[in-house]
Amino acid sequence: MEHGFYEPVLPHLQRALELDEKLVASGPDDAEAQYVVGRDYSYLADYYTHVSHWQSALQYHQRALAIDQRLFKVDPKNVNLVERITYDRLGIGEALLNSERVNAAAEQYQAVIDVTLPLTQKGSKGFISDYLGSAYEGMGNVKSWNASHASSQQAKLLSKEGCSYYVKAYPILHGNLWDPDRAKRIEKEISGCRQRP
Repeated sequence: MEHGFYEPVLPHLQRALELDEKLVASGPDDAEAQYVVGRDYSYLADYYTHVSHWQSALQYHQRALAIDQRLFKVDPKNVNLVERITYDRLGIGEALLNSERVNAAAEQYQAVIDVTLPLTQKGSKGFISDYLGSAYEGMGNVKSWNASHASSQQAKLLSKEGCSYYVKAYPILHGNLWDPDRAKRIEKEISGCRQRP
């Protein structure tokens, strides 16, 4: 993506964070203010993800995650916090994967699966279901990356494992209105790994 398209947004995101951090400073026990700051961090992480500045994206997602986890300890039944935590873990995983820290990325994706899979099995849909699909896709990307850096015999096994994750991701993400080309990319991955001997 062209960096110039997003550059005008950055000062507004930074200004919003500055103002919201002042609210937290004046009321450090205000959970809602802390939640808003965490959201600001996530927005900044999204910006840096769009411009492929992975280290900054990682740092802001980690800051957001730390706030949401702290709030979740106090309010463990808050579904919004579960969604925020899984969202930021996915963002951390993506930043780590693009920084070639694939084992650390896999840990984040697996953490998302561990949370979202039981919830979807109980009937949760919407963001939780999408995040499960994204985590499966992320694990497929991890396996594919490892396959491309492994010996021939090991690569076959890793590629097969990656394909199994893509197969799990596809029915969840198929028809995703936010990213209609996403299912096509996963279809391509599945087709490619199935054609390998």
